[in-house]
Amino acid sequence: MFKLIYCAAVLILTLVRTCADTPAQQSAAIENKPRPAWLKPVYHEAVMIEDSDCTEKDGTYLIDRAVDFHPDSMAVFFVAARLPRELFENAEGFYPQLREFILVMPDYEAYEQVAKDAEKQGITLEPAVSNYYYYVKREDGKATVDRYHLTGEGQPQLHYAAPKIPKDKILVYRTESYGSVCCPKDERRVLEAADASFIRQYEQQQGVQIKGSFRQINGKEGEHNNYYTLSGLNSRQRLDFLLAKNRQWQFEGKTLLPTSGKQIITPALVQIETEGIRKLEPIAYR
Repeated sequence: MFKLIYCAAVLILTLVRTCADTPAQQSAAIENKPRPAWLKPVYHEAVMIEDSDCTEKDGTYLIDRAVDFHPDSMAVFFVAARLPRELFENAEGFYPQLREFILVMPDYEAYEQVAKDAEKQGITLEPAVSNYYYYVKREDGKATVDRYHLTGEGQPQLHYAAPKIPKDKILVYRTESYGSVCCPKDERRVLEAADASFIRQYEQQQGVQIKGSFRQINGKEGEHNNYYTLSGLNSRQRLDFLLAKNRQWQFEGKTLLPTSGKQIITPALVQIETEGIRKLEPIAYR
């Protein structure tokens, strides 16, 4: 009888350990690091990135989410979309105007493991909240990433901001920059000369219209930026054009975006200038 009771106790203890030791908890135990100072208890105006905001093709992910950043506050993103975590390790294209930001990503592996354990044991388990936190700081062209994993209590409270585009800004998906017309001449200007024919051909082949392009002069020698807002297109159509334009816009084998590997594209908000040399002027490709 004693032997039977002992075996039953061992079995119960084994089941308890199996339920408790999820991959997320094991990860936290292995890291065994104190809570970092940058992880605050509350964040306001956080940005939610969902699956509906994301489109992927050939390893390039377009996160089609307009975000108006405030320079004096820390940008915080909750990435609910099922995107690979390694995509953000050195993601130069993820809102590159930000000097520092925090990413929060659910530990889906831990949740899936709990679900598998519950199914095997024929019971219902409620998993503890488990998230990965990343603090990214960009400086001198390099990014440093501090990581923290948290399961259970102590998760920061996130208050989300509604997406909006201010009236004095435009949402830009691609920017092409050109230098001086002389002294010395920016040789990439030959690429700009081919824009009209490329875009007309693309529109005809794909059955879309590339609208909402603008030019902004930045200097006395003709330095300028060309902005593509891609208004009227959906996320898939935008990504298709961005990849096609990137292949076309090559000089000495170099493109605006890498042509291989995984990468992120995010739109940027650009101030509308209505007067002076920097006044935004529409570009016509006809």
